[in-house]
Amino acid sequence: MSGQRRRGGGVARAAAAAACLAALALGGAPGCAPGRAKYPEVRALDGSVSIVADDVAAGSARFFTFRDHSGRTADFFVYRESNGAARAALDACRTCARFRKGYRLDGDRVVCIYCGMRFELDGLARGIGSCVPIALPVSRAGDRLHIAAEALEEGMRYF
Repeated sequence: MSGQRRRGGGVARAAAAAACLAALALGGAPGCAPGRAKYPEVRALDGSVSIVADDVAAGSARFFTFRDHSGRTADFFVYRESNGAARAALDACRTCARFRKGYRLDGDRVVCIYCGMRFELDGLARGIGSCVPIALPVSRAGDRLHIAAEALEEGMRYF
């Protein structure tokens, strides 16, 4: 009977592997790919990533993973100051990027997971501090925020 269990387990593993391969062939399955995205994944269309502005509340942030055409990734976040101004930054800084920890949201602040530095979203755009997230240029068109894919690709060196 133990031989049957082994064969059954092998069949189950083979079926799981086949399901992962099928999902990858159809566009990817985060749990199957070794380079899976840390955050909801976005891709560029016509040279930019587009985020719905109202999906990010004032005084808050949302994190995303950008994936380029070759599969490389860069994590970033879009945030809105309390006055509603929308901005974006890489989930990295020049000082702590080598540790690849990024930031986490704590109320209206982002906190470096490596060194613990805290930055209020309202002051983040001033870029003051040794561990400040690297700003990304953002443009707005209607209800959408656009971040140039080129800027995200340049930021990939931090990941």
